[in-house]
Amino acid sequence: MYSQIYKACTIAGGLQNAITKEEENNCKLILFDKILTCYKNGIKTFYTNCEMGIPIFSAEVLTSLKENFLIALKIVIPYEEQAVNWPEKWRERYFNIQEKADSVYQIDFHFCESSYEKADRYMIDRSSNLICSENSRDSFISAYAKKKGCQIEFF
Repeated sequence: MYSQIYKACTIAGGLQNAITKEEENNCKLILFDKILTCYKNGIKTFYTNCEMGIPIFSAEVLTSLKENFLIALKIVIPYEEQAVNWPEKWRERYFNIQEKADSVYQIDFHFCESSYEKADRYMIDRSSNLICSENSRDSFISAYAKKKGCQIEFF
């Protein structure tokens, strides 16, 4: 099992389809509740890879919570040009979050087939918990987290 050093939480999940602002706000409310529960249980460090969807939503929730709570947001980007081909609104959010994060760690300089899995391993190897969207139940990150003994919560 993980020691106190690794009392951290990774937040993951993809964005399957375009969602409405109301759906995004509902998702952020769920994430807010789950993050606060983790915080109350002693978790102060949170990891995300800052992909579109759940990771960016969670990072935005975390940056707002950082104003009143001692929370560390650590971003692990799979490769340098991750957001190059994203729509402009998502890119702006992505770079805004990076400015507010406590650290940004880059896995690869250029994209390679294993960039995302390496980022997932990096985050999970430093986490005791995983908060993950239901649509990521069969993903690499949830399987790896289970293998490593992380407490996993799907929503």
